[in-house]
Amino acid sequence: MSSITRAPRSCGACCAARWRCGPPRRCLWSTSRVTFCDSAGLNVLLQIRLDAERQGTVVHLARPTHIVTRVLEMTRADLLFPLDPDVPAVRETGGG
Repeated sequence: MSSITRAPRSCGACCAARWRCGPPRRCLWSTSRVTFCDSAGLNVLLQIRLDAERQGTVVHLARPTHIVTRVLEMTRADLLFPLDPDVPAVRETGGG
């Protein structure tokens, strides 16, 4: 099971681990392998978003799974994250 709560909890750690960042300060964070996401996972996403926003960066969720999409929709957090379902798979680096 791949839980989103195992993700790095800061913007810097995420950039080092899973993000492809570039102008205009947009970061893609792949959620394509997440098979479980509850309120703790949602809190991780929201914290990552806040950390990135402080740095002037918008977090886009790349290829979100049905589970991630459903949690975002149920909590209306989908309004906070641009979703990029058609982005090619992001090559992961590092552990995770």
